Amino acid sequence: MKNAIVAVLSIFLISLSLSAEITEKERTILKKEIKTELKEEMREELKAENNRMNKFLDMFTLHGKAKVKYEYYSREKIDRSGDVTRHRGVYMLKAGFVFRPHDYFRVGFGLGSGSETPTSANETMSGNFSSKPIYLDLAYIHVVPYFSWINLYLGKFKNPIFTAGKTHMIWDSDVNPEGAAIDLSYRFGIIKLFFNTGIYVLDEFKAESDDPFLSVTQVGMNLKKSGFQMNIAASYSDAFNMTKKLEQSRYVYEADYDFSYSNTILADDTYAYDYNVITVDVDFAYTFDKYFKLSLFGQFAVNTASDVEDRFAHIAGIKFSSEKVKKLGDYEFNIRYRNVEKDAYIDAFSESSFYYGRTGAWGVDATVKAAIWNNVTLSVCANIDVASNVGEGHVIFEFSKTRNFEKGFTT
Repeated sequence: MKNAIVAVLSIFLISLSLSAEITEKERTILKKEIKTELKEEMREELKAENNRMNKFLDMFTLHGKAKVKYEYYSREKIDRSGDVTRHRGVYMLKAGFVFRPHDYFRVGFGLGSGSETPTSANETMSGNFSSKPIYLDLAYIHVVPYFSWINLYLGKFKNPIFTAGKTHMIWDSDVNPEGAAIDLSYRFGIIKLFFNTGIYVLDEFKAESDDPFLSVTQVGMNLKKSGFQMNIAASYSDAFNMTKKLEQSRYVYEADYDFSYSNTILADDTYAYDYNVITVDVDFAYTFDKYFKLSLFGQFAVNTASDVEDRFAHIAGIKFSSEKVKKLGDYEFNIRYRNVEKDAYIDAFSESSFYYGRTGAWGVDATVKAAIWNNVTLSVCANIDVASNVGEGHVIFEFSKTRNFEKGFTT
């Protein structure tokens, strides 16, 4: 722009100085040439400015997910006097961005619908059209040092712990822990080794020095060759300073029937046992072509703390699908069975769609999903969950439409 001003002044001065020395025709030609050069220079400056802006916007990537769902519940009453049914409309929205000013440094931010519970961003259609809250879902720094196989996460980030077949038995997919985590992975030909560890802060008390937190460590291996893929991982999690049950605990006590749902809680509102959980994840997959992929997966967990009676949990399933479920015609069908004893793991962060996220139950669920447009899917899910201690059962049908997106500003 400075050059443009100089050019305009030049035209004016040349006009004055040469007005007596050149003819009117020559003066007109000279002015036209200067104006043409000026326009070209301004065009180049504007192009350079746009390129600088595009380079800045290229540092951002938008991401998000929107879902609308209908649910039908049928639950047998505890006293066997009949069934309780429920019809529920649900919607969900998550949106955010990743800012990458450098290849070695990223900042993530995200907002989500729902409530303060960490295991769900769902918002129930209720409240007489009242406005609904939006919560901070992600806020983290992602550092990738000089070596690309090292990843450091600080803040509130997506859980880096691998789960076989995306089972989410122990960690719901909506749980974004807070604290710090390190993810190491390195590939040797067809084999990749990975190591994840993190300190997840649960709460902070001004008047107490021992704040509750979780320590999680995982080691694993991925193998890929000619359409075949296998993942094996083992992890250990330990809970520290949990003097009282977590606010998100699914514990419910039925005094009339003298039993409790989910984790065992004592009269003083504390956990009866520690939670030192070992988990093993295994999955196998073979891609025949882009329209047919077969997957087998399973997860086994055991609470190794002393004196625990109901300490085991497992889930296993099979999945038929296209290579990806993104474009029109892609599909997925999976069926899973699980049995979770009461104190196998902490119930506050487990999969919310299974028996309200509680432990002490077994069940079967099946899902059919199909892409009806690019990044738009329709799915139908059926769950049958039964409480182990009383045989109370739930039947849940879900019909949902989901839209995912991830896009840069300039693409």
